[in-house]
Amino acid sequence: MAGKKVMLIMPTFWDVIAPSVGIVALRSFLQQFGHKVRTVNLNTERKLWHTQNKYFETLGKYVSCTSLIPRLGTELLGFHMNARVFKDDLPGEYSKYIETLLREHFQHFLNNIASGEMDAFIEDLDKVIDAHFEMLVEAIPALMSDSPEYVGCTALSSTLGTAMFLLKEIKERFPEVKTVLGGPGPYAGIGEGSENMTRLAEKCTFVDKIIFGEGELVFKKYIEEGHEGKKIISAKTFGMEPLVMDTLPHLDYSDLKMDGYFNIGIGASRGCPYMCSFCSEAKMWGSFRKMSTERIAEEIKAQKEKHGKDKFYFTDSLLNHSLTPLVRLMLEEDIRIKFDCYLRVDEHAQNSKMTDLWAEGGLSRVRLGMESAAPNVLKIMNKKITPEEQAKALRCLASSGIRTTTYWIAGHPHETESDFQETLEFIRENKDYLYELDLAVFYFYGDGEIGLSGFARDFGGVEERFGSEFRDLSVFKYYRLSELRPSRKEAFDRAIRFMESAKELGIPCNPSSVFDLMAAERRWEDLRGVKGCAK
Repeated sequence: MAGKKVMLIMPTFWDVIAPSVGIVALRSFLQQFGHKVRTVNLNTERKLWHTQNKYFETLGKYVSCTSLIPRLGTELLGFHMNARVFKDDLPGEYSKYIETLLREHFQHFLNNIASGEMDAFIEDLDKVIDAHFEMLVEAIPALMSDSPEYVGCTALSSTLGTAMFLLKEIKERFPEVKTVLGGPGPYAGIGEGSENMTRLAEKCTFVDKIIFGEGELVFKKYIEEGHEGKKIISAKTFGMEPLVMDTLPHLDYSDLKMDGYFNIGIGASRGCPYMCSFCSEAKMWGSFRKMSTERIAEEIKAQKEKHGKDKFYFTDSLLNHSLTPLVRLMLEEDIRIKFDCYLRVDEHAQNSKMTDLWAEGGLSRVRLGMESAAPNVLKIMNKKITPEEQAKALRCLASSGIRTTTYWIAGHPHETESDFQETLEFIRENKDYLYELDLAVFYFYGDGEIGLSGFARDFGGVEERFGSEFRDLSVFKYYRLSELRPSRKEAFDRAIRFMESAKELGIPCNPSSVFDLMAAERRWEDLRGVKGCAK
């Protein structure tokens, strides 16, 4: 059988921390069977990536708390682009829907905006998106220059708009090409049999197949054997077992512009062994699987030798499961790298001897999901940690010279003002051990969160977030909790106060540019030796 020609695209917008492991893993797998696969990450194209900056700058004309824009604006841009793709399906309601989105995301700042101003505001934002779409059209000849038979795009909440527009335009110009959407899904926890997945399939008439979840075996079967059945397919459709991680080939980044990345990406596991209430990672991947320590080390050595880079970024939900044995093996084999990963506060992170070992083995930065520092909220989240344990971990990590990026949530269900104040006080007390803060406002999707049933029970059930009249533009049916406490207004107010507190303390918060990174680095260097903060 002759190999198939496949193009895999990582659409905008996804941070260029490291190359796109998802499409590269799929490419590397398919190439073993003789298929010719090309990967492209559109996020390394400066003109395309700059669209997000322009959109945020336009928002900044009306939203004074600019630190909120990167997080809330990313979701807003995704929703706005989805609507722009299908504007002609509901032209009379389009502007009203975009205004609804703007007020939902930045209500605190738009209360006094006049109707004429709002129209101009929406028009300015539309111009940014339209210019982006024009650039995508201009890119199609280069993308299709190898005459691929299959074109696949990764669908995340922030990339779906670009993916849909691009596949729509490609299908119009090359109707014989099979188009595919795939990846983790366009929002947290979307399920194969859910109403929203069906809606996506119905709206995207220009897409031939939708493959969400682990896609290597499914994509291989589709391009080799075809599939005339339903549009949405997965490993479950064909009764496929989850892949054994050690059997995967080394990642082949050879057709990406590697000089455009700070790090080389590695995925050492799939899924998550924990069950935090606000998360859907464990549901999406099913069973938690990981590579052996030896296989991870092999990957690192191969990538380092091939690309001459010594900075690595682990894309795993958490690396606790492999961190210590991996570090020990790398020290034994004299594998010298610097790496960055997501970590959960556990007993090892609270042990200075262990954090010293991690630092010696190359761990330069950890990303910690703190979420809150209030015992009540941590219990509701099922985090299974205490503020005291969080503080001890921060001090141990920082004392070992490991940068500590921490993630927080404002307005989680049941969070009280007292809980919020506990979080602010915790940050004040530990400011010298915090490299940077990253704040999100709690959002409820209603289709995958592990804590879904409990949230619905406690807060009067669920209702549609944007209104049924906008469904042809929203693509999905989004939800909110009917009687959420704290309210959205309270959550936004807390987010603003969180940002203000971070600014007063001098802690970088919600970084969104190289300049933010440089500021965080300067502050961290200044703290070296202060109160044992860093060596």
